[in-house]
Amino acid sequence: MTNLKHIISTTPLNMIFLSSWLEKQNISAKSIYDHKKYGWLDSINRGAFIKKGIKPTLLAAISAIQYQTDYNLHIGGYYALDQYHNIRHFIRQNLKVKLFTSERQSLYKWFQNTFKSEYILSNTSFLSDDIGIQEIEIDGLKIKISTPERAFLEMLYSDKATTKESYQILEMMPVLKPDLLTNLLTQCKSVKVKRLFMYLASQTGYSWFYKIDKNKINLGSGVRVIDKDGKFNKEFKIIINQITEE
Repeated sequence: MTNLKHIISTTPLNMIFLSSWLEKQNISAKSIYDHKKYGWLDSINRGAFIKKGIKPTLLAAISAIQYQTDYNLHIGGYYALDQYHNIRHFIRQNLKVKLFTSERQSLYKWFQNTFKSEYILSNTSFLSDDIGIQEIEIDGLKIKISTPERAFLEMLYSDKATTKESYQILEMMPVLKPDLLTNLLTQCKSVKVKRLFMYLASQTGYSWFYKIDKNKINLGSGVRVIDKDGKFNKEFKIIINQITEE
């Protein structure tokens, strides 16, 4: 049987332990209770524990969900670009962690109750769960985040960035993976996002844009409105504001 004291002493300082995961490690409810009683563990909320005297952090909670449950969750959008890929726009300040999930069920109550004002959750399946996700390590904990390619598409889908802001951010991304972009855009369920991205990318003139396999990407039919007061772009059939000076 796995020893709970061993788990506590050999894991990162701020790691959060979920009771469901501990059970899978053959840790009994009585053992958890005893370790709380004798000062080894603190209860964060029902079903979640942390080492005695350690303040729970949002990143540790995200890591716990990602690696101790089957719930699909990752950090993405503009927050991922800004915090983890060093792609920053001077207009954006005081960002909250942006989380993405395709799950239909709500996030765990312990998570919501403890960190409810620290994050924004986007529940969407417009991109597949298994493309454009990478793993990083922070304070000894593994965290799943979006790659720059996926994060930018998520930003277009859910973040409140103007067309010009989006273009300026994409200008800061001269090195992207065209094969990954092709896969993401091929599976993307939002025609509006696909067309907007292709238009913005075409304006940058970066070499990766010309290596995207455009024959695999279905841009749908009809016109999409990006900006109500914009002009019609014939190539991508969108109504959009001008992004560059004439």
